[in-house]
Amino acid sequence: AGRQSAEKAIRMQERLPSKAVEAATVCRAHVLVFHSSSLIHDSVRPLMERGYRFAMQAGDIDTAMLSLVAGDISIPLMSGRELTAVKRACKLALSQAKQLASYDNIMFIKMVLQTIMNLEDQANNTVLLKGPVYDEDEVNLSTPIDRILVNYMKSFLCAIFAEYELGAALALKKGNEFAKGSPGNMSMVHDTFLRGVSLYAMARKVKKRKFIRSAKEIRKLMKLWLKEGNPNVRHYVCLFDAEQAVLDKKYNAAESLYREGIKITTRGGYLHDSG
Repeated sequence: AGRQSAEKAIRMQERLPSKAVEAATVCRAHVLVFHSSSLIHDSVRPLMERGYRFAMQAGDIDTAMLSLVAGDISIPLMSGRELTAVKRACKLALSQAKQLASYDNIMFIKMVLQTIMNLEDQANNTVLLKGPVYDEDEVNLSTPIDRILVNYMKSFLCAIFAEYELGAALALKKGNEFAKGSPGNMSMVHDTFLRGVSLYAMARKVKKRKFIRSAKEIRKLMKLWLKEGNPNVRHYVCLFDAEQAVLDKKYNAAESLYREGIKITTRGGYLHDSG
């Protein structure tokens, strides 16, 4: 229903001469709706060509920056694009965000840049956002979305650096705050996956009920999204099915599921998830 409404809105605005309306409609349709039924890679081109470009021509700074950040930073980061390319996009976007005084986007881009520096071993920490670009202790997290995005980046780092104990503790603490604080946001699905990675790792390691229960809840949610037609979670479900098979001591099934998950992520270009 959400996709049908978004597609109808885009068709309606195409009859209007306003590029500003077209940019705003296309941007929000792809950022908030289409990712639940189409591959996120397919949103990059319309976000950049119709969202960002048309919004800049119309002087709609908010839509332009939202399109730019989603199409050139968030989707490539979730997809596992080479970090050097994402870093380059961040630096260009940050320069533009500063020129346009787009404070919220400046903060998020800095978070991503600091995350990349952590991954490249250019910071003193692995999973804390503390460095020359962004320091979570020195920034005033004045809005709920600021805290949500910081926690999202930290969950990402915990999964990549295998700091599963910290990642699982963060997952239990924040719960589904992303879904509540920014409903429909395409990054919310990725954040849910990252929480599940750490929770399943700790469930296998210590067998505590709190980790097992929460991990199973995320697996159930992912399977629901897949059933509802979200193609971006197929490999997530495959991984969590493998993790559950390990917990159930079905090791042959787990190995098969891991291999299938690797194939799916590799074909889809999700390099971080494949690792």
